Amino acid sequence: MRTINETSLSKLSRAISNRARPIGDHCEEHPHVAKWELDNEDGSKFVYCPICDREKRNKQQQTEVMERLAINSKGRLEPKGHNYSMLRKKSLVGDVSTYRASISSYVTKETEQEHAIETSKEVIKRAIKGEAFSYWLIGNAGVGKSHIAWGILNTINEYAKVNKKCLYLNVPKMFDKIYHSFNNKESETTQSYFIELVAEADVVVLDDLGAETGNVNANNTASNFTTTVLNKITSELQTKPSIITTNLSKDELVNMYDARTVSRLMANIKITTFKTTLDYRVKAVDW
Repeated sequence: MRTINETSLSKLSRAISNRARPIGDHCEEHPHVAKWELDNEDGSKFVYCPICDREKRNKQQQTEVMERLAINSKGRLEPKGHNYSMLRKKSLVGDVSTYRASISSYVTKETEQEHAIETSKEVIKRAIKGEAFSYWLIGNAGVGKSHIAWGILNTINEYAKVNKKCLYLNVPKMFDKIYHSFNNKESETTQSYFIELVAEADVVVLDDLGAETGNVNANNTASNFTTTVLNKITSELQTKPSIITTNLSKDELVNMYDARTVSRLMANIKITTFKTTLDYRVKAVDW
């Protein structure tokens, strides 16, 4: 037998006392359901469809619950703060100041910087929807590429109602960890660790791609090992949003790795290129 809880009884009592009654009109959404009229305390009339009213309340309750909770990949309800778990605990940054970066704190003085922020907002929306694409931020050091990339992930974690696992990997730092694991059998940060981490994430940033080979102006080429690891990582990126930051051009990247690796990283690509923006870190220093 169906039970009526206290809230339902209260609503029923109010409806009866206010003389809720069906009227001749029928609901446009549910033609078989008659509309009801309810006397408000101020003497006005409230006309409603019982089914529409119930659906509206259910949707509102669901929205309120999802604001407080996020659903992880296993279907369990978890606090929304869990969104930040991977980003804060598993990420590798090249500069600790990156942790403080946000889209709102990025100062725009050039038109291309303003364009980058507008594009970032589009990228955030697409990533939250779960679209598969790659967004490249290309330009010289110090123009804020890493700042924007971290800001995008931070914003996704803030506004995604369903948990999105975001991961930020500074590529030189990642390879430093991998190389260190060669001589340390107890190290967990092996190539397999990072490949599995990328596979687990929903949105991934690869920061400073190309800098792991040394001086980016030295015409260096990546080792076979580096290219192999990146190929395995790109395989995991094909079905998810990825953000790449680099100081190098497409031709320089092809020369450094190979055309196949770069092509896969550029699948469904959107690009922001900084050409006129100067290195704000150098500008801040006067000697």
